[in-house]
Amino acid sequence: MFSIIIPVHNAEKTLARCVDSLLAQSFPDYEVLLIENGSGDRSLKMCLEYQAKDTRFRAYDIGKCSGPSRPRNFGLEMARGEWIVFLDSDDSLGERVLEMLGECFREENADVVFFGFCRLKSGVITERRFPRAEAKEKKTLCLALHLQDCFGYTCCKAYGKRVLEGVRFDESLNLFEDEIFALQAAERAEKLMIAPEKYNADAFFYQVSDSDQSIMAQTHADLIEKKEKAFRAWTSFLGESDSSLTGMANSAVSFCRWYIYEHGFDLKRSYDELRRTSFFARADHKPEYYTFRLDYVKWRIKTALR
Repeated sequence: MFSIIIPVHNAEKTLARCVDSLLAQSFPDYEVLLIENGSGDRSLKMCLEYQAKDTRFRAYDIGKCSGPSRPRNFGLEMARGEWIVFLDSDDSLGERVLEMLGECFREENADVVFFGFCRLKSGVITERRFPRAEAKEKKTLCLALHLQDCFGYTCCKAYGKRVLEGVRFDESLNLFEDEIFALQAAERAEKLMIAPEKYNADAFFYQVSDSDQSIMAQTHADLIEKKEKAFRAWTSFLGESDSSLTGMANSAVSFCRWYIYEHGFDLKRSYDELRRTSFFARADHKPEYYTFRLDYVKWRIKTALR
């Protein structure tokens, strides 16, 4: 049986579509845990209505909290299923997703199954992303998925519950927490697998709605600290001596620089914080402060000319 864990917050406009996609599944053996957390709209009432109509649905009101980590952790404590899927309340699943995931878990004895997804904007598919990798060794496989930007999202994998014993989302984070969670699960897993390509056409049709209210759209004043936690998780997973960490560190430095520029952070304070991170120390390009400021000026000019 699958346990599908859905944090619900101010989701009255999207929750019905999400639930309808579950009711349409070709694989009926699942439970849905609707974890309501401090909504100001009809979300809680809708959750209770679904619970009253279908015994597979269970609604919980855990009060207001920041981000999806606490609801997901609560859902893990309540889950009865053998396999775990996480959804957001504005996501939906193609009708054969659970059926095909069940085949992967049963026939391949997998602990974690990665699969593709489609990204939606205003109801239109803007991107189809399906992971591909030949690697069998889990560290190599995880790195390949990371390079394809198919690793961290909760939406693109399902877990055997047995590998999640003692694994929980970091409730102090609302960014990169899914990536850190996935690394901890992968560390405990014996077998990771990518869903066979034959399933890409219709089985793993995962919808991700873009929203100006999304966590990624928010400004994270502590972005560098959060990125540091994610990098340390990769370091722990791969081992200090893994050469892949240098490229990962370079990417982290570049990402933080862009984010600092984009969000107008104080350059001196941000640079000092960046310089203290383990990924800055690991990177093979470490900009001096005058280079950092010069690049910011170039970025401002380039942005103004667009």
